Amino acid sequence: MASAIRMSKLRKVCFKEDEKPLTLQEVFYLATKGGGKFFGNVGSFEKGYEFDALVIDDDNLWKDNKGSIEERIERLIYLGDGKNVITRYICGREI
Repeated sequence: MASAIRMSKLRKVCFKEDEKPLTLQEVFYLATKGGGKFFGNVGSFEKGYEFDALVIDDDNLWKDNKGSIEERIERLIYLGDGKNVITRYICGREI
């Protein structure tokens, strides 16, 4: 997700494109529900979708108070790594 945001910003600068760089919300959608459409009903917690999820612990990304959910996702995208993933679920099963 971080790379997609960076590349969209580079594209705008290098090619002087009129379109705006991708936002955090757009990239998150593409990485979840938007990209999941390709595989069927995945990428969302809505009824009728497969339960695929990551349980995340982002305590190590904050010194004091944690930010809003948007700030937490942004910090995870830019600063997080595999150590932040506590549990993984695919098709409702913990792996």
